[in-house]
Amino acid sequence: MLMTYLATRKKNTRGFTLIEMLVAVFVFTVSLAALMTVSAKGLKTANQAQRQVVADYLAIEGIETVRNIRDSALLSLDTVTTWQDLFDDDSCWTDQQAGTVDACSISYDNSDVLLFPCDDCTVFFDEPNYLYRQFEGDVPTGNYVNAGFTRQVIFDDVPSNPDELVVTVIVSWNTGSVEYTENLLLWL
Repeated sequence: MLMTYLATRKKNTRGFTLIEMLVAVFVFTVSLAALMTVSAKGLKTANQAQRQVVADYLAIEGIETVRNIRDSALLSLDTVTTWQDLFDDDSCWTDQQAGTVDACSISYDNSDVLLFPCDDCTVFFDEPNYLYRQFEGDVPTGNYVNAGFTRQVIFDDVPSNPDELVVTVIVSWNTGSVEYTENLLLWL
């Protein structure tokens, strides 16, 4: 009886059939495709988050640069009495007030920080040194390549208080933008 049971059992255990194998491969393929889709979306989201963080830092740097120009004039005891005296080294203030340019860019020339009128206000990136910079005339030098960002510094007067200024920095890229605004007082 035991021998008959083992002989019968041996005949019924022949392994996977072709249909069972195709079903298993299909389930594995669908699972792998789902994982690849989730991974691709995760990488896209991480890239967008990285661009958002860089844009935030560029905008904050713009606000801090304008504040630094104001504070440096105070510390050097310059005879600055108007916002135009502070921000018009390269006609940035005058051109914005006249409506001939929409915004200004920030340039670092040795130890000087300059605001200059810009048309497209492109930000460039130097990968070996991990530096983001703007150049007067939008002509980069060195290892700089277009970073895919634009940064605009915009000044707005406060009509009720000539010693107050609204500074807006807008950083844009192909899928979004950030905007930071700060009210500054001319306490010089």
